[in-house]
Amino acid sequence: MSQALKFGILLFLAALAIRLVGIDWGLPGPLRITSLHPDEPINWMVTRQAADLTPNFYNYGTLFFTIQNLALGLLHLLGLGVSADGSGTTAGLAQEFLTGRLMSALAGAGVVWVVWSFLFKRVHWVGALAGALAAMLSPGMVVHSRFMTVDVMATLFIALSLYWACEALESETMRPFILAGLFAGLAAGAKYNGILALAAVLPAVWLSKERLKVGAAALGTAVVTFVACVPGVFLESEAFMRDFKYEMWHTGAGHGLVFAGTSPGFFYHWSNLFVAMGLLLTCMGLVGLGRLAYRRVPWVFGLLLFFVLYFLLIGKAEVKFMRYVFPLIPVLAIGFGWLVGRMQAHPDRRKWSWGVALAMCAIAGMGRGGLADTTTATFCMLGTDPRDLAALIVKKDASVGLVADPWFYTASLYPETVAPRPIPFAERERARLAQTAPRVLRYIPTNPDERVDWDVRLIDELKPDSIVFSSFEQEGYERMPDGSPEKQRYTEFWIALNRDYAYLDLSLLGSGLPEVHDLMYIRPKVQIWKRKSTSSSTP
Repeated sequence: MSQALKFGILLFLAALAIRLVGIDWGLPGPLRITSLHPDEPINWMVTRQAADLTPNFYNYGTLFFTIQNLALGLLHLLGLGVSADGSGTTAGLAQEFLTGRLMSALAGAGVVWVVWSFLFKRVHWVGALAGALAAMLSPGMVVHSRFMTVDVMATLFIALSLYWACEALESETMRPFILAGLFAGLAAGAKYNGILALAAVLPAVWLSKERLKVGAAALGTAVVTFVACVPGVFLESEAFMRDFKYEMWHTGAGHGLVFAGTSPGFFYHWSNLFVAMGLLLTCMGLVGLGRLAYRRVPWVFGLLLFFVLYFLLIGKAEVKFMRYVFPLIPVLAIGFGWLVGRMQAHPDRRKWSWGVALAMCAIAGMGRGGLADTTTATFCMLGTDPRDLAALIVKKDASVGLVADPWFYTASLYPETVAPRPIPFAERERARLAQTAPRVLRYIPTNPDERVDWDVRLIDELKPDSIVFSSFEQEGYERMPDGSPEKQRYTEFWIALNRDYAYLDLSLLGSGLPEVHDLMYIRPKVQIWKRKSTSSSTP
């Protein structure tokens, strides 16, 4: 067994071990009927429908759901999980969620192995190790490697496609072109924009003596692989086009108020990278890529072509989740590792030792990211969730008020608070109205379709003993222009809240992580307000 393979396996196992710590965060159980992650219940439902390859859901490619469906089949053979019709205990449901999360953890560890293998062939082993550690300890990817979602699996396939695209520059055979196309097709089968990984093979195609042949092989393999992964293109063409068009519209229209008033994606995603990977790690990765381009190292141009095209795609979108930058992290880790390797192997090593030391500090978490933020995020996922802590406090009151429809961001007042949006409102409302200890109050007008968030009538008419809400429910409102109806309603609510309620200052209810939407899943900031004893209005 080669040294590269031995160390690759060790790094893979280390990365997997890190991702397994805290992987049981927010699972279904006595406190909740489903996961605290807003997308996992929907992904689970789609997975249950994927057995016949027609899940009637194509916001993403169906590869992740098909693989997970097969994994659930194995789980059922062991007598675990829930029944075929989806009924069963929350413990069985948690086992099925864990199966999907394990796939993400394996994919996240796989990215580390790809970065290591790529760099070991091209730079000093210290640089290869540095690049692998940068990928291993990217806090954004570590956290999302513990979720049953498509993003980390798509990133693995993109990284593998980039690997073989660069290999194609150094090979005279068709094999690397075919493999680059294969993994690009798999990436698109998990998440459509993964097909952009195929751009990295263009330099190799251009330099090949048989451009048409190798280009057709890469493209053809990618297309065939994608169709094999997403057979709904033909089996459910109408549903596929419906959801594919919706996804294109959604990225351009925005995600409610979540990103309203934020900077354009071309700027916003740099802050996402600084959170997901780390400021210093990102900057050193960019320096490494720039230095590679300056030296005209052939394989870097495919990586840069993918990086630029992918960044342009996400940069022009109005939906700006942190997870969208994950495919850029392996590229930056390669640039970072190459830079460290060159400094380590420099003839005047003592002169450049400061650079290697700076890189180690970056991996440790200087400039955010790295080991420091990964550790913080992991402890957040191991500890009691702020929503559960808030529920323990406010359940002592006779009534608790909510400023929005209960969902994943709501204090765990009753098991159905996390019910996903596909469940009809009337059914979710029945679960809320059934609560008596405490009563859970939400102002609903005669026509429920006219309900709004932050309705001051919750305070003036329902008068709950306490009001609880999270940072998710506040997103966007502070950035709304003063004359907008949303901002006026929000301001009126806060005036009444400060008049009749006192803020219960509990620092344990969410802290320690940057306020990025899809990083706050594991640690939202929860506020509790208690009705003042001197309030003129009576509950």
